Amino acid sequence: MNVNHVLNEFSDTLLFEYDCDSARLEFTPAAPAALGLPDRLPLRSDAGGRTLPEAADKLRRLLRAARPGGPVVKAEVTFLGQDGQLWVYLCRCKALEGAGGRGGQIVGKLTDITERFDREQDLLRRANMDLLTGVYNRSAEELITRKLKQNGGGVLFMIDLDDFKQINDTLGHSVGDQVLVAVSDVL
Repeated sequence: MNVNHVLNEFSDTLLFEYDCDSARLEFTPAAPAALGLPDRLPLRSDAGGRTLPEAADKLRRLLRAARPGGPVVKAEVTFLGQDGQLWVYLCRCKALEGAGGRGGQIVGKLTDITERFDREQDLLRRANMDLLTGVYNRSAEELITRKLKQNGGGVLFMIDLDDFKQINDTLGHSVGDQVLVAVSDVL
């Protein structure tokens, strides 16, 4: 059986080779089908042809960070598939010495971590948002403060509903839930 044929069966791991002189990225056969990419891809901004949507800059930085004789470098890279779905891969690569002073090559692999990434995002959302109302909770205060600084300002409201316990105690928790949802809808 052909080695490329066997490698094609590992659809969660995509192997690549980058030629530093031509700035060409070449994937194993599984990559075009998984990512909707051609087999060979120019990564130079001046090169004609298609570049990796959403991921090209991050891949360029990662490839520049790889040094012959240096350690394996890695980063998470997000690809936007042709179907609009986001795919998250862990990219690991290592630079190889070039012959006769040439630029050399970088070899690496992309491992699909989309499911893990989605689980982590879901856990973060659950930790920072009230599941009933969809409103950020107290544990998201640091996240909100960071976003406000990034956006150059804004307002954070922390609201306490006076005597809300009385609604739950007298009318029941389902009515209390309805009140919370109504208040969050208004806000």
